[in-house]
Amino acid sequence: MPFAISELTLTYVPRTRRRIGDRAFFVAAPRAWNRLPTELKLLRSTDLFCRDLKTFLFHSVYGHQDTD
Repeated sequence: MPFAISELTLTYVPRTRRRIGDRAFFVAAPRAWNRLPTELKLLRSTDLFCRDLKTFLFHSVYGHQDTD
């Protein structure tokens, strides 16, 4: 049975029993990765990934604003 691309780019997020465990790197990192757009996760070039990640994070914080 073939997998969808979105299923292949998801990372397992371990469950924790306490709220402080949710902030641990081994929980927070996969959660952050899973929130990224699929197009970003599929990039093969490190340079392109870093460039597009920066743009994605900028837009997620400041929103997309047209300069016109």
